[in-house]
Amino acid sequence: LTVINRSSHVVNVYAEDRLIEDICRVEGSSQGLSSIPANSQTTFVIPVSEYTLYCKPINGGIQDVFKNVSVVQGENTQLTSGVNYKTIQVANKTGYTLGLFTPDEQFLGLVINGYKTSSAYTVNSEYDSLILIDFSREHCAGIQYAGNVTVNDVKAYEQNQLVFDQEWQQTDGIYQSPVIDNQQSTLMQAILVCVEPILLSFEYNVSSERNYDKFRFISQGTEELLRSGETGWDQYSQRFEAGTYTLVWSFSKDQSRAEGRDNVWLRNVNIQKMH
Repeated sequence: LTVINRSSHVVNVYAEDRLIEDICRVEGSSQGLSSIPANSQTTFVIPVSEYTLYCKPINGGIQDVFKNVSVVQGENTQLTSGVNYKTIQVANKTGYTLGLFTPDEQFLGLVINGYKTSSAYTVNSEYDSLILIDFSREHCAGIQYAGNVTVNDVKAYEQNQLVFDQEWQQTDGIYQSPVIDNQQSTLMQAILVCVEPILLSFEYNVSSERNYDKFRFISQGTEELLRSGETGWDQYSQRFEAGTYTLVWSFSKDQSRAEGRDNVWLRNVNIQKMH
């Protein structure tokens, strides 16, 4: 359970009528075991159950109340204190148990069993669109916010994926191009499948003969990045719309000479949803 405090004051977190520290293990709290500093967050390792949670300002201000919050095995429930709120009630007409998630798949603590209707549940007023996902990650349904929502069917859950089918050797999370001779090239290749707009990012470090021995990043046959010489660690990012893409990172040498270390290094190759 992660509680984000977006207010300008310290809050104490209670589960039912007890300080939350009485029933859980606390990670990352610098203020106190049940206290969250202003504009900060704390993760609580808490038993799987359903709770009423309170975020009470230590200065005696108005507390935030979150009722019927489910903590589910394998999910990190996320609550935000110190913001404006609205309520949502979901009628689940499918046979699947669904959880309520943000667009970037942060679990909000609401579980709706099949053919059941939830009670009115408090969510951040910033959420205009939400996702209902079954916890086996096989089915989902996107919804627009309304006070009362009915879900009649679901679709297959799809996940954005970056799958490498040809990789350079990796040590401590860093890919390194292999040693090659003049007039040779080497590449690393991956298939990117995204069901929504995503941002691909990676860091690269090139050490080669400037203007002759070249590192390239190529998407669907189009050269997106070209570097040579001594770059040091630098970062590249690119937006991709929903679709399937073939991505290539390559290093090639010309017919003579070698300068620098004659290598390319890559790290932190990641994809994330666009917000």
